[in-house]
Parts: sequence; structure tokens; C-alpha cells
Amino acid sequence: MTSKLLKMLFPEKYTCVICDDEVFNKYSICKSCLKSLEYLTGKTCIHCSDPLISMGDYCKRCKGKVFYYDRAIAPFVFDGKIKGIIHGLKYGNKKYLAEPLAIFMADKYTNEKLFADLIIPVPLCSRRLNERGYNQSLLLANAFGKIKKIKVDADAFIRIKETPPQTNLDFMERQSNLVNAFKVLNKKLVKGKSILLIDDVFTTGATATECAKMLKKAGASCVYVLTVAHTNKSQENFD
Repeated sequence: MTSKLLKMLFPEKYTCVICDDEVFNKYSICKSCLKSLEYLTGKTCIHCSDPLISMGDYCKRCKGKVFYYDRAIAPFVFDGKIKGIIHGLKYGNKKYLAEPLAIFMADKYTNEKLFADLIIPVPLCSRRLNERGYNQSLLLANAFGKIKKIKVDADAFIRIKETPPQTNLDFMERQSNLVNAFKVLNKKLVKGKSILLIDDVFTTGATATECAKMLKKAGASCVYVLTVAHTNKSQENFD
């Protein structure tokens, strides 16, 4: 297929979203940039997907403990170029980045053989939504839902509490911030369902834990968490 024909068929995906070089694949990212991304590979915690540096199946924080979400997965490590792409989506009004990122998420979801009845994006507090003008998690959820043909609902689960920024806070501090921050408005919609919770980045798991807690209390049978990236801070050192 010629470059001219590609441009006619896919004008919005004709160039790489990272370097503007020509693209000949479904990701809108050229072959060279694809190789430069840091994929989440190797041995990871079977619950939260945190990279493991020792023997065993669970990281230090997950071992021997029960969390409300059943499993968390992500295709990338939150570092390098993928970090810049996510920041562009989240803070730079580059909404078009949701589509290529959702393709990677869909590939990961398929490879992990998960099944979900319903997709719910992590809701954004009203202040940040007003400042940003959109919820990046909803953009990712909608793009992912179209690919996998799974219903997305952004109204059944909302954020009812304004929370301060969570940057540089540990799990316990983040979890304290998020207590009573979320509410299920439509319990009938989630009861007995397998829920796929979508967000941009998995950091400590505090947001995933609090969201899953409320969804489970409303009757969800299981809650999986899918993000674009996972922070590369090993929980092996988590106190």
C-alpha cells in the first residue's frame, strides 16, 4: 500500500504520534518507536502486576492480603516515551491518543484471557474535570469498548468527594484520601457482573482498591483493573 493511499484512507493515523514518521500498522506508532517503548514484561505479581525482583508469585504488599480488585494488568511501564504519551492525553488535550493506547490495552486484555460484562472508567472529580474539560479514563474506556465490543457506562459509578493531589503519597496516604470518594448510582447495573475498571496509570493501587470496594459492595462479582501503564516502583520495598 502506497503512502499516498495510506494518507487517503487513514489521514489521522498517517504519522507516528511520537515522531511523525510514516506509520504502517494499527497502533499509529512507527516500528522504531514501538521498539523504544518499555513494555511490562518479565516476572510480575499475579495480582497487581508489579515487577518482582525475587522468587514467589506476589509482591510484598499483596502477599497474604486480600484486595477488592481481582487483578490489575497493563501493557506498559510508566516511563520513557509512554509516560510522555500519557501526559499528552491527560494534560495536553491530545484526546486522539486514547485510540492507539486503547489498542495496546485491548491486546493485553486478550492475551490475559480476561472477561468483562461492563466497562467503567475511573471517574474524575468535578474540579479536575472542569479544569481539563474531559476525563482521560473515559476516553480510553470508550475507545477500548469499541474495539472489544463491551458496553461502557460512565454514569453508574461517580466520584462524590474532591480529593487533594496524590502525587508522592504512599498507598496508605492515598487510600485515606479516597475513603468515601466514590458511589455506585446504579446497583442493578453492576450486580452479578464482571467489571473492567479502566484508568490511565496504576501507581499504588489505592484508587483501584477503593473503586473495587464500592463496586463489590454493590454486588459486582469481580473487578479487573486495566490501565495503560504501571509505575516501575517495585512493591518489594513497600513497608
